[in-house]
Amino acid sequence: MVFFKPALAVMFFLLLTANLAFSDEPEKSYRIDNSRGVTIFYCDAPVAVAPEIIIENIDITNVSDGIRISIANYEKGEDRLFYAGNKFVSKWDSDYGNLELTGAGTSEEYQAEVRQVFYENTAENPKQTPRSFSITLSDADFLPHTGHFYRFVSSPGIYWKQAKTEAESMSYYGLQGYLATITSAVENDFIWTKVSGVGWIGASDEEEEGVWKWVTGPEAGTQFWQGNGSGKSVNGEYSSWNDGEPNNVGAEGEHYAHINFSAGKPRS
Repeated sequence: MVFFKPALAVMFFLLLTANLAFSDEPEKSYRIDNSRGVTIFYCDAPVAVAPEIIIENIDITNVSDGIRISIANYEKGEDRLFYAGNKFVSKWDSDYGNLELTGAGTSEEYQAEVRQVFYENTAENPKQTPRSFSITLSDADFLPHTGHFYRFVSSPGIYWKQAKTEAESMSYYGLQGYLATITSAVENDFIWTKVSGVGWIGASDEEEEGVWKWVTGPEAGTQFWQGNGSGKSVNGEYSSWNDGEPNNVGAEGEHYAHINFSAGKPRS
């Protein structure tokens, strides 16, 4: 992780998960599962991209919200997604290779309609790169590995403490927001692909210099690192510091973590 002074223009990364502290209701399982989805190497006819997708407990009430289906290894001018149903409004983005279905609907309705999304290749001599597909909510990304939703929030110039407060004031389908904690390589790599700037995350050593803890969400209070750039992880907790970090540079030091945005290896 790299640490910037709070005055720099950064964004923050929001993680949304269930918070049962004030509820007697059983915890819901929010699910978008396309683990049995297809990978396409070549096709001479349209192919359903998610014929067995499962969507549970995600009812969309805002007509401008919906589901986004994206092509991995997208080739512009060659690949296309189209919607064969008529329940929702569809919009194909040829620049980024994704199709959005929008409109108010239940989990069951969206599950049925996403199964009506097809891939086709329009090239005479298509490239043989395998294409796979990711399916998320249009305004938040879902990671099955953690069961959490993630959202990158653009707020240039925001201080870490302000970002923490703002994240905690947000909710999503009844889920409580907080600055993201990153506890595995899978989660780190996933988040890194979603950022479009430098984003605050929920780690700090403000309480005690060199004692790096997650201070947000369910992991709050968990120490994951001891020391500076030559320090070590604690109790096998995951970390992915950038080279030479943390270094506590500057007269006032640096006490809050953010994830980088760069074309290199993902680092938090």
